[in-house]
Amino acid sequence: MSPDTHRSTIPTPAATAAPAAFYNALASSYDRMVGFEQRLQQAGRLVTALVERFGPARAAGIDLGCGTGAFACALAAAGFPAAGLDLAEDMLVQARANATHLGLQVRFVSGCLQALPQPFAPGSAGLILCLGNTLPHLLDPGDLGRAFSGIAALLAPGGLAVVQILNYDRILAQQERIVSVDRDADLTFLRFYDFLADGLVRFNILRVAWAGNEAHPVPLHSVLLRPYRRQDLEAAAQGAGLDVALCAGAGNLTPYEAATSDTLLLALRPALTRR
Repeated sequence: MSPDTHRSTIPTPAATAAPAAFYNALASSYDRMVGFEQRLQQAGRLVTALVERFGPARAAGIDLGCGTGAFACALAAAGFPAAGLDLAEDMLVQARANATHLGLQVRFVSGCLQALPQPFAPGSAGLILCLGNTLPHLLDPGDLGRAFSGIAALLAPGGLAVVQILNYDRILAQQERIVSVDRDADLTFLRFYDFLADGLVRFNILRVAWAGNEAHPVPLHSVLLRPYRRQDLEAAAQGAGLDVALCAGAGNLTPYEAATSDTLLLALRPALTRR
C-alpha cells in the first residue's frame, strides 16, 4: 500500500491525546488490532532467543509499556518472576485478564518510564523489555535519558535490557505515512502518521466497524511521538552507563539495516566499568 495513495484521503485529526488517554480509548479493541495470540507467540520466541543468546540473570522479568500484557506473560511463561508497567489503567485491566486466562502470575502496575526504578526495587531485574514503540512517547529527549538511567538502575548484576522501536531512520527518509492496515471479521484498523514541522510525528489510529459491506468509521484517535533514531537511543544508553550488546532489525535478532529493517532493537548490558 503506497503512502501516496492515501495522502489526500486519510483524515487529519484536530487534536491529540495524552498517551494514557490514547491507549485507554483503545483498550477494548487493542488485542484485536495487534492479534494477541500471535503477539504472545512472537513474545515467547523473542524471550527464548534472548535467554539462549545472552543468559540473563534469573531475577525479575519486567515489561515496560506492557500494554495488554503479551510480553509480560511471555516472561512469566519462561520462568521469570514477571511484572508489567503501563500508564494506561484500562490496558492494565485487560493485561490482568489475559494473564488470568493463561493461568500466569504477573504483577501489573501503573507507572511511567521517567520515574524508574520506581515502583520496582533497584537492582531487581534480570531481563527488562521495553518494546512496541514505547520510547517515542517520551517527547522530551531529557525524559528518554531519564528512562535509560532508570532501566540501568533496575538491572541486577548479569542483567539484560532490550528496547525496541520502529525504524525511524527508514520511516523519516522515505516519509512513510502508513504504518499498517489490519482487519478482522468486523473491524479495520488503519495506523498512519502525520509528519509535523517541529520534528514530531502524529500517530493516528482510525477504526472502521463493518456491518456486512457497510462501513462505520469510529472517531479517530491520535497521539504525538518523537521519532528517535538509532543514534539517539545509543547515545541515551551510553549516557546511562549501558553498552550495546546487539543491534538487531527484528524480533528474530537479525542484523539491523537502516534502509530496510522494520524495527530497531538494542540489547543492553551495564558498561564494563560498572560490572
